[in-house]
Amino acid sequence: MVRSWALAAFVAAGAIGALGSGANAADDGRAFRGHATGAITGATSPVDLIVDYTGQGTQMGNFTRHELVHINADGTIQGTITFTSKHGGIDVDVAGQFTAADGSAIAGTYTITGGDGRFAGATGTATFTGTLVAGVVTVDYEGTIDY
Repeated sequence: MVRSWALAAFVAAGAIGALGSGANAADDGRAFRGHATGAITGATSPVDLIVDYTGQGTQMGNFTRHELVHINADGTIQGTITFTSKHGGIDVDVAGQFTAADGSAIAGTYTITGGDGRFAGATGTATFTGTLVAGVVTVDYEGTIDY
């Protein structure tokens, strides 16, 4: 009798360890981080820029990235980003501000608003930092994604 209770307790403990304590493991998110390098490829106005990148990141592997960004008079920015990889796409809203007076550095947040392929219904957030030096834009980001 004691053995069957011990076995039942062991099995229950293993199930709780494997499945968690009722919380969905995906609720904690998956790592979403990477690096991209690109350039300003166009503008629809002096304060509305198009930036295209190539990069590599967790979940996506190699990707291209298309960004539409608006620069406000106070040095803040907002816009949208579409990441595209062989696994699918991720849609992101971006907000941030310049952190250097000369406009060579920026930091902010990404809010993941959806996607397609593997990333259908994706949500999440990340922080980013970036630089603009001699026409080359570099960005590093880190956060979490659920899909």
